[in-house]
Amino acid sequence: METTKKVNIIYRENDSFSKHMPLITKTFNKLGIDIYTKSFPKETESSEINTWIGKSTSKKELSDGMILTDETTLNEIHNVNRVTRGLYVGHYRANILDDLLTTAYSAAICEKSDTPLTDREDCTHPLLGRSPTIENSSNLFSYLFKKVQEKDGTPKNIYIVKKHIADHYGTNTDLKSFTPEKEEYVANKFGSMLSGINGLEGMINYVDEITEDIDKNGNWILVDRHNSGEFTGYESIKHANTIIVPATNLLDKLKEENYLDVSEKDFETGLTNTLNLYYENYLDHLD
Repeated sequence: METTKKVNIIYRENDSFSKHMPLITKTFNKLGIDIYTKSFPKETESSEINTWIGKSTSKKELSDGMILTDETTLNEIHNVNRVTRGLYVGHYRANILDDLLTTAYSAAICEKSDTPLTDREDCTHPLLGRSPTIENSSNLFSYLFKKVQEKDGTPKNIYIVKKHIADHYGTNTDLKSFTPEKEEYVANKFGSMLSGINGLEGMINYVDEITEDIDKNGNWILVDRHNSGEFTGYESIKHANTIIVPATNLLDKLKEENYLDVSEKDFETGLTNTLNLYYENYLDHLD
């Protein structure tokens, strides 16, 4: 029996996903793949997503076709259905939207003369079948941080906000997710990347939250997009240069401000190729 071509796109909204979703759905349509989409408002709590996934109708949708999702929703899919990124359970297959978009960008960056992304692992990031880690993302981030320095100049100080900083990256350790220990580890890895850039040595500071004391002109604040909120999250930053991770957010920002030499055509080509690759990989692993 011929397999139905279908992808389930299930995610909690953020600015990056909203920006790219029209092109993602357009590309799947061109490939002749049916799409089921379920999006949750960005303020949705994880418990609400878990409740939706646990409904019988939701399980039916998830059991047919490839899953394209985000880290938050994947955690709840995993809790309900035992699905893990890179692994197959029945016909479930989960791919991460951030990984997809970063792959599309990386494919375009790899064509540029000034890129350090020269080996196969960098240029096919993030590597079907295994999770991107903070360690195997270091070349890409170092390249992007240099672009920020080129764009904005050398900062006075750099502050890395530890809260949520590890939400979007695994590690090559046995540290448990969503723990202070993992946040400390990932924050230090970001600090090492930044310290390795000429002119940024000795500027790194680690903080638990965003305060007025660090929100000063000339400073950089590195923060995860999950660390949101009008008073204590990245939305509260008024004066410092805000660098939001995961990589997708930083890539979007640099592209929009013309400091990333990636055209719309380059990105669309990279996205189309990546979607093809993801879907073919999914079909190859069906029972």
